[in-house]
Amino acid sequence: MSRNVQKKVLHPEGLVNKAEGWTAPRGAYIAVDMHNPQHDPEIYPDPERYDAFRFATSLNQELTANSSTETSKGNTGALTTSGIFLPFGHGRHACPGRFFIAVEIKLMLAYMVMNYEIEPLVQRPRNRWLGGIRLPPTKTMIRVRRREGVV
Repeated sequence: MSRNVQKKVLHPEGLVNKAEGWTAPRGAYIAVDMHNPQHDPEIYPDPERYDAFRFATSLNQELTANSSTETSKGNTGALTTSGIFLPFGHGRHACPGRFFIAVEIKLMLAYMVMNYEIEPLVQRPRNRWLGGIRLPPTKTMIRVRRREGVV
């Protein structure tokens, strides 16, 4: 399980959730599973295959149609929050900076595409696990060169 959000219970009496019927004692860690929902084939068909359009408008609206957030009002793509797409959180705790980040990423990608030639890898190297964290390949080298005529 990849745990991106992990908190330790500090209250002397622990944490009690009467609605769901569970108790977490003091010192226990509570975590959010970020990996499994986003790699569940019932939610995302063929989740391990790269699909650049996975979060395109129509699919995203279909996946979030039952969500109680603003997704039904037309928000789409990676900025939309739902109970199954959690990189920016969800509900009242959703990251307010996600819109700024989306613009920053688009600007960086546009700059790279306009100014550099990037040789694609034949096959993507496997991710590795470090404790409960899934990491991309850190020692992989790619070939990048500045386009001719670009200052």
